[in-house]
Amino acid sequence: MPSSPFGHPHALSDCYATWYISKKADELAGTSGFAPDEAEDISQELTLHLLDRWSSFDDAKGKVTTFIANLVDAKVVDLVRSRQCLHCDYQRNEALTEGAEFGLLDGIRGQPEVSDFERIDLRIDCDEVLAGLPHDLQELAGLLKQMTLTEAARHLGVATTTLSYRLSKLRHHFAAAGFGHDDDFDDFDDEENE
Repeated sequence: MPSSPFGHPHALSDCYATWYISKKADELAGTSGFAPDEAEDISQELTLHLLDRWSSFDDAKGKVTTFIANLVDAKVVDLVRSRQCLHCDYQRNEALTEGAEFGLLDGIRGQPEVSDFERIDLRIDCDEVLAGLPHDLQELAGLLKQMTLTEAARHLGVATTTLSYRLSKLRHHFAAAGFGHDDDFDDFDDEENE
């Protein structure tokens, strides 16, 4: 087994590994969520990956250039996937607010950090609002603690649109009690909509 992935000549370069890594890094830079100036960083990641996996090369099983290309290509796929995952998760792309920057958020949902006493007060207030709700809205609130709206609709055997309307009513009750706002829901008469 060659002692290093570097120094293997190729028709296009004195060192196939260096040439291939540079080629792939240049192709990725500016695409697939990478900034145009990230070619050097990508190149370093590909090089480290190749060096890390080099001990598994067996010249009896294949050509050195094929091994290098396969390893680099596999890492490129991993880099693209992880970069796309970052872009899928909107919370990871948000710029830090001053609160987050100075440690004033709880780090779980990006909510302002509150004391245990404030949490207990909030829990008591929420329980009071929930106690005054009609049974169908109490049931919905309980289900939404554990499942999505679609899962809750499936569980109850009703259309998701029906639960969406109930969720609007639930939000309206909480907004009326001073929790949150309910700008897009007009006043309604519960008895007319039941």
